[in-house]
Amino acid sequence: MSVKGEKVKVNFFDMSGREAFADVREDFFPDTQGCIMTYDVTSKESFSHLEGWLDEFWKHYQGEKSAVVITICANKTDKSARVVPEGVASLWAESQGFRYFETSAQSGENVEAMFTDLFGGIIDAQRNGGVVEVKERPAFGQAQLDAIARMESARDNYDRLQVGPSATKEEINKAYKKMAQLLHPDKNRAPGSESAFQALVGARTALLASRRK
Repeated sequence: MSVKGEKVKVNFFDMSGREAFADVREDFFPDTQGCIMTYDVTSKESFSHLEGWLDEFWKHYQGEKSAVVITICANKTDKSARVVPEGVASLWAESQGFRYFETSAQSGENVEAMFTDLFGGIIDAQRNGGVVEVKERPAFGQAQLDAIARMESARDNYDRLQVGPSATKEEINKAYKKMAQLLHPDKNRAPGSESAFQALVGARTALLASRRK
């Protein structure tokens, strides 16, 4: 195939996750130039297993860590029963300098783009003396992700602002400012931040309006 203007031959192997094939997998790891670690967005257990797969890979990989391109692939995004938020997964991937893609094997969404990015990253590393260009660290952290999750799971506007029914206007505004520092789109680039900030603004508006009655 053609990658970054170069004609290359790609050898790509799908590793079996079964324990019986552990010894077979070891033979493929030492000279790897690129790796895609895939998890199911409808399974928290699948996501948590990525750490174990990463440990196994580094145990048998024989090159420099800076020389291998690693992509984290979130699959089954077409399913409605998603339990692993995009922000949580992308933060974990990007905090380690890995690439991250949301895909659907069912619809094909982003699959080709993911492979093209992986192969392109390998070519770039070869041109850069065998060193992979590290992706920029995410412009958000766990506290900001937690704030987004709070907006999404809140029972009502009081819960969103974490104030009680007897809260004064001053207390409502104070709580709003505290949450706004975490959710404002200018400060939070995590997926879902814009809708979460809108929910926060709506909660504040509704609670202040109720105080005028």
